[in-house]
Amino acid sequence: MALITHAYFDEGDFSKVKLLHDTYHHLNSCLSDVDVSQLSPQLYVGLSARDFILQFRHKALLLFKLLLLERRLVFYRSPVHPLCVTILSLLSLHPGMIDHGLEESACVK
Repeated sequence: MALITHAYFDEGDFSKVKLLHDTYHHLNSCLSDVDVSQLSPQLYVGLSARDFILQFRHKALLLFKLLLLERRLVFYRSPVHPLCVTILSLLSLHPGMIDHGLEESACVK
């Protein structure tokens, strides 16, 4: 991913999104061939529900309820890695969500 990111930003022309589309489709094709049941324990490495609860306290329950109601949530945090960990930790509270529930979460038209 780092090579593709550097190539895209080094090019400087952000109107050309063909590289991003090709990368997206390539990653999806690679991941669709993988048996998720074999990767299940590896999907949760680095995710801590305890840290999520300690960070958001009583609002963690509110966020989880909003997730169950399929409401739209906006998270903002910098740098992006802790943001991704926070979102995936929230999703991991719902059984099977990370294993099977993210298949339609990204839609590129």
